[in-house]
Amino acid sequence: MSEVKIEDASECKRKRSSNWLEEDKMLLKQLIKEKVAVIENKNTDTNTNNKKKKAWSGIEESFNNMCQGSKRTLTQLKSNGW
Repeated sequence: MSEVKIEDASECKRKRSSNWLEEDKMLLKQLIKEKVAVIENKNTDTNTNNKKKKAWSGIEESFNNMCQGSKRTLTQLKSNGW
C-alpha cells in the first residue's frame, strides 16, 4: 500500500483579504451602474466582449484610485459588486 502524504491544512487555505468598507461597496455599485449597459449586454461577439473587458478594467482602475480601504483585483470586484 502506498503512503499518502497529507499536507498541512494551513498550506491549503487561501489568503483572506480585508473586509469591505461600506463606502467602498457604495463606490463599486456606483461605478458598475455607470457601465451597466455595456456589462449586461447579452451579445457575446468579439467586439462586445472587448467592450466588457474594457469596462471592467476601467471600473477596477477607478475603484482602486478612489477606494478608502484595500485595493481589489478584478476578480474580487466582480464577485462582490456583481
